[in-house]
Amino acid sequence: MKKLIIALIFVYATNYINAQEIPVVIVPTAKYHQELMDILNRKSGDNIIGKKITLTKSMSDLEWHHSIKDAYHILKVNIKCDPGFGLIVYFDQLELPTGSSIRAFSYNHTTRVFYSNDNKHTRSFALPLINSNELTLEARIPLDNIDQFTANVSEIGCIPLSSKGTHGFGDTEPCFVNVNCPDGEPWSKQKRAVVRYTYTEDGEIGNCTGTLVNNTAQDDRNFFLTAQHCAMGASVDELGQAIFYFNYESPNCDNPANDDGLLDETVVGCTRIAASGDGSDPNGFPDGSDFHLFEINPIPASYNIYYAGWNRNDVGNLSGPGSIIQHPLSDIKKISFVSKFIPSITGSDMEAVTTTTSGGQGGNVEANSSGSAMFDNNKLVVGTISYGSEGCVTDENDFGAGGKFFYHWDQNGTEDNRKLSVWLDPSNTGVMTFEGKNSGNVGIGQLNQYKSEVIVYPNPANNTIYLGYVKSEKINKVKVLINNISGVLVLENEIYLNEKNVTNKIDISNLKPGMYFVIISNLDNQFYKSSKFIKL
Repeated sequence: MKKLIIALIFVYATNYINAQEIPVVIVPTAKYHQELMDILNRKSGDNIIGKKITLTKSMSDLEWHHSIKDAYHILKVNIKCDPGFGLIVYFDQLELPTGSSIRAFSYNHTTRVFYSNDNKHTRSFALPLINSNELTLEARIPLDNIDQFTANVSEIGCIPLSSKGTHGFGDTEPCFVNVNCPDGEPWSKQKRAVVRYTYTEDGEIGNCTGTLVNNTAQDDRNFFLTAQHCAMGASVDELGQAIFYFNYESPNCDNPANDDGLLDETVVGCTRIAASGDGSDPNGFPDGSDFHLFEINPIPASYNIYYAGWNRNDVGNLSGPGSIIQHPLSDIKKISFVSKFIPSITGSDMEAVTTTTSGGQGGNVEANSSGSAMFDNNKLVVGTISYGSEGCVTDENDFGAGGKFFYHWDQNGTEDNRKLSVWLDPSNTGVMTFEGKNSGNVGIGQLNQYKSEVIVYPNPANNTIYLGYVKSEKINKVKVLINNISGVLVLENEIYLNEKNVTNKIDISNLKPGMYFVIISNLDNQFYKSSKFIKL
């Protein structure tokens, strides 16, 4: 029997949860409550949202609760902390055999399921935040593969859910505009590149924002531009535990009642590619233009991501309209509007002067906005946020500011790990600006000429869905891919198109109940449209 190594300061509960006798690990949150509060309140603008609780002197072996069902070993353990805290499970090592899955869930919150650990340089891992003080950790392992399973846990992340900017949902002022409001519609491509992420560094847990960026090879490398002061000292193992939340946004202009289902599209783990410098100034900021370039682990096609374009010119005064697309206070995705860009007092930074919409709404930047891209009037990245005015826009002096993309490019040093140029222009084309693209090697111009649309009905569905597809003028045959919520391909069809709209019947009777994504691609797997549906 494989054992889960829980290496954290805890006491065993003498009782068990329900009749199944699932063992319980009690995280002593109360002992660290003041330390957690001190971290959260120590300074304005900090991105820290919680801390890891770790065993430093001893370890205990804890047996999983074990059962067998449907040709799987089912292994379970419960983890509990004080009310008012959420939990993140951090793995020192996670090895999942083929056909396995591991998940953390609570009775009233979303399940997080993973089928593989895609970290390239470490076997560390994490499961995304559960907004509850109790969770069950469950592994499903095929009967013949149990000896290949390893799950070592030495730290549990504790997140005070009542503190502003930790859970994040609903924490910004009402003046902040949701990215899917009408004023944000011109930025509908760029917003798909913006991602909230949770990182760890020296036992602390933080949230920041970053942006997927295109490169001249257009090879879909998941280059992710953010601020170096987020995870500046994170180790390789800690970066393997970074959690990226895609499409964390309201589906429309209104704030939803809660964020149930909005945090489901996640990827765990990244690699550091380059950063602005190795040291910091007296205030703790990096000794350069404050950029970080990560490469995120594989991203499911169903997330419908976009790689933003960029402008590496040394822009001085630049007129708007521009934008900052961000997750202020860890909230759902917001957009701030920029009237002009001006140089700051340093050669490496620039300021984006924020403004309001015609309706008088507008927010600046907040904690956890760090790393957000500043987009110019051509919707290209020209900088990244490091600091700025907080709260609602009140006058013409409000701003967000940070490193220039120009400076990130090649001004921080000659080494490859201190500049963007070698990574974002691997062919050394020398271009000064470069357009964005959709994932799957479909560029902006290509996508616009397809003018295709997909409709899935009925939705929800039982055993059959019909795919209504408006034919592209450029493509005569497409693939229809159906992925589950974890991005795993579960069904594939090919469809021939004619001169009229076509409707296609697809049998989904063998799919398990849940949410799925229909993805349309050409025969070269160039993605260009997707839609969600629910199987009952």
